[in-house]
Amino acid sequence: MLYNDFADGFPVADTISHLSTIGGNPLTEIEGIEGLPALLHESHVVTVNASSLEIIEFSHPAWHIKTGYENSASVDKSYFMAQSESDDAELFYKGQKRDSKYSAERRSLKLKGGSWNVTLGNYTADIGAGIGIGRYDYRPLSNPDDESDIIYPDNSYYNGLKVEYLNKASILYSAKKYSNLYKAFYGAAVSTDIRECNIGISAAATCFSAGNRDLNLGSGSIYIVDNRRRLKMEAAYAESGIGFFAESILHSFKLKGWYYSDSYLSPQSSGYAYPDYKSFKLFDDYSFRQTQAGESGFYIGRLTQVKKIIFRSAVESWIVSKPSVDISCAARYPLSDNFYLSARISGRGGAIKDRYQYEMELACRRIVELKGLSTVRISSGQVDHHNSFSQIYIMFPAGVTTFVGGRLRFRYDSNFEFFFEEKTVIGDSINLKATYRWRETDGQRLGPFYLVAECVI
Repeated sequence: MLYNDFADGFPVADTISHLSTIGGNPLTEIEGIEGLPALLHESHVVTVNASSLEIIEFSHPAWHIKTGYENSASVDKSYFMAQSESDDAELFYKGQKRDSKYSAERRSLKLKGGSWNVTLGNYTADIGAGIGIGRYDYRPLSNPDDESDIIYPDNSYYNGLKVEYLNKASILYSAKKYSNLYKAFYGAAVSTDIRECNIGISAAATCFSAGNRDLNLGSGSIYIVDNRRRLKMEAAYAESGIGFFAESILHSFKLKGWYYSDSYLSPQSSGYAYPDYKSFKLFDDYSFRQTQAGESGFYIGRLTQVKKIIFRSAVESWIVSKPSVDISCAARYPLSDNFYLSARISGRGGAIKDRYQYEMELACRRIVELKGLSTVRISSGQVDHHNSFSQIYIMFPAGVTTFVGGRLRFRYDSNFEFFFEEKTVIGDSINLKATYRWRETDGQRLGPFYLVAECVI
């Protein structure tokens, strides 16, 4: 009945009244935030079959706040996120409370002072191609305690101090704690511009300790970044192994090549490699990702247009113990200004399980948005019925300020699922979206009902 009312084009006031009647006022705060406008002083939670999710979001030129609550048979979770930015500083914080236990997920303070930038707390790194010093400080693949607090948030960001000077020099320090394991990271990089080409070197050390057990790992690299020629290259040495990556765009071809020796061991590296990665065991209790060790490969991709048809093709091959290959080809043809037909074929084979996928899509984008998609996946010579499906998506206006949409999906294993959604624009500052989702595996139960509210102050 809810979406029948939306489709009939109820005005905004009636929509809000109807939603409030079936489950409380959706424009309310969740855990009580002081200083919010009077509109959000009450607190209700929309609940359908003991499963609910509610999100409130506020934006301002100087700050952004978002808070949400989710409750179901398996989880009782709320979270809070705040972000503020000015010419001199940036502040970010995100925390959550799960089953009455509060934890910090991420927090950082960045101070900007002309030539210098100083970041305290969580941060990412952007040095070369990420082989010597990766973008993230990855958490273990398994953490016995899986605890997180304000000092040591359990995430894959660096945690400590980053000092940057004119994007030419960086000093990094990070400290992480996982149960009884301590991990300290020290890194530095310097670079200079030579004929519009940025050339630099980096050095890093990672120290693990757990009781009376210690392990120290080190790496160094040299990198070249030439944005004008669209070239990026880095070579690194970690422990007793070498790693190399190069990327370039030549005559509309995108090219990548990489090589890592079997003994290349760097827990900080996020150099390019295919994600069928290895891991290394540490002190018999922890496993860390080691994407690159022992892998080499290449990638060739191209985007081209022949009359109205746009083609995209790519070939990627890599070797760990045995060679593997991934090939894809896609094309899009505009039938008119508002209609297009697209198709995609991809295949993967070799050391990993053979997989082929075929997709066909017809889309219309005008007043009414309509898409039809069919996907067939074949693994080990047989159709993967669960991951093969056909679906239809539609979105259309149901009034001046209200839009209604939905998707029907039929999986080849006979499972059926659908969702409906409605978006209402209230004045110049509030957007409200309601979504109902149901899958055949839910049986006689009702699926979850979601509300998302955005407010600009």
